[in-house]
Amino acid sequence: MLESDRSDRKSPRLAARAYFLAGAAQADLKDRVHAARAFEAAARAAADAGDAELEAAAWIQLVGVRADARQLEQAKALLTAAETAERRAGDPPELRHDLLAARGFVAAVSGEPEQALEILRAAVELAEREHLSPRARITALNSLAEHEKQLNLDDESVAHRNQVLALAEAVYGRGHPEWADALLDLGMAYGQAGKLDEARPRVVEAAAALAAALGPGAAQVGQAELALARLEAADGKGEIAEPHFLKAIAIYEALGARELEIALMELGEIKASAGHAQGRPMIERALGLLEQRLGTEHYEYAAAESIYAAVLGCKDGEPRLVHAIAVLSKSLSPVQGRTVKARLALGECQLERSPAAGIATLTALIDDCPPDAGCVINYLAYARIDRGKAIWKRDPAAGKADLLAARAMLIDRDPEAVAVEIDPWLKSHR
Repeated sequence: MLESDRSDRKSPRLAARAYFLAGAAQADLKDRVHAARAFEAAARAAADAGDAELEAAAWIQLVGVRADARQLEQAKALLTAAETAERRAGDPPELRHDLLAARGFVAAVSGEPEQALEILRAAVELAEREHLSPRARITALNSLAEHEKQLNLDDESVAHRNQVLALAEAVYGRGHPEWADALLDLGMAYGQAGKLDEARPRVVEAAAALAAALGPGAAQVGQAELALARLEAADGKGEIAEPHFLKAIAIYEALGARELEIALMELGEIKASAGHAQGRPMIERALGLLEQRLGTEHYEYAAAESIYAAVLGCKDGEPRLVHAIAVLSKSLSPVQGRTVKARLALGECQLERSPAAGIATLTALIDDCPPDAGCVINYLAYARIDRGKAIWKRDPAAGKADLLAARAMLIDRDPEAVAVEIDPWLKSHR
């Protein structure tokens, strides 16, 4: 019998706190099932005890768990319960902030990026206006910066990560794990913005600080090693990236962490793309672990399946792409980054055997991605490149318009792609 079960008979308030702490611990371990049960038990026990503030806090945490699992209807219904308890608690600014943050997260994963951006900005403003604790302000800024990253608002994301770092240094001091986490997030934001020279030294310093503070086998060190690997891979330095991937894999394997699947998948993709035989078994291992943990209808499995499809090639991989897109579209959204990448890959495969089908798939993708949809710019640009070349013979004006649009998207973000994929075509097809 759990200690919280025994205390339940003695004191609902004590039981509620025990359940809440258990839920937080399970959430940290990414165990959504047990976290959800614990937070719901905490909310109900707090209601029995008449502790509206703790009840609201538990419902808010449960909203996050359900939204993270893409159980969106349940998450939205729980927001109502959280709002009711928050009002009974007297509308304290801390709970008001947490409720705003939860609403923003639900909007973000529901495919409403602009609404989420507005809500998360309001949460930051509330935290500053009400002089909430530095931890609350850090949380608000981090949530906003993460969403800005998803919308490719790189300058805004970097600015907010810098604010977080300044707060963390003022409160915790340099070298503290919270400061190192903030430095790592800033480095990754620079990497997302394509500023690798700004990103690399920050991530290296964060990795060293985390190892010194927490030990070389800590999960946060694995995260820093994975971030370094991604930076080097983005810079085309796969041989330098590989040792960092392997360090992250070793840490995650020792901890039994779910990030093991991500690191295996990413290194496997790089090695497979370079023609190394070890790549495919790594991806297949990651896919097997995901299937065992989540099943084949979960968005994380589907995202990995779309990568595996690329390794298999169009002939064997296209059915897997179709399945992955269906799951990702339903669980995330048709314009979320991983879905867009899979739709682009499907369109490219279809162009090889049925140009009309490929053009239709790419057109649907482009139409679903107006400027405010938050689609990944590089994927959208390549969709226009592929479609432009495919329709050029039939409609040169439309083909040229696609290539010029792609050129405008990539000229600052990926000038090498412009030089290789666009400019030679435009010169040779005048």
